[in-house]
Amino acid sequence: MKTREGFLIETLGNIISYQIEGSFDHIRARRFVSAIKDEILLLEGKPFKLLANHLKAHGATPESYELIEEYNAWLNTTKLQAKAIVSESDVINKIELHSTPSKNLQNIAYFSNIEEAMEWLQNY
Repeated sequence: MKTREGFLIETLGNIISYQIEGSFDHIRARRFVSAIKDEILLLEGKPFKLLANHLKAHGATPESYELIEEYNAWLNTTKLQAKAIVSESDVINKIELHSTPSKNLQNIAYFSNIEEAMEWLQNY
């Protein structure tokens, strides 16, 4: 598992999982986008799935949402098959969806726990 400021990233087979902690400003968002893109590029164009653990996330600044939107637009050009987002906050989920419209093109499911999200990804 790679530890970065405010997030953790781990790849198991074709599933890349990440955990976001705390609030994201544009500096943390830029570091996260760079790290997750590097991890995806290591898969060399193979299909993959994402498990996003937002249980410890507290939101983001408008500037960071702009970077996350650019990342999701880029993600739409990859071989992303599915994304499971784990979060207990419907408010943060709705803000993120509103702030990142490129996610509308992705196959996303929301969960309240890691186990159900991982099971959905593995059976997808």
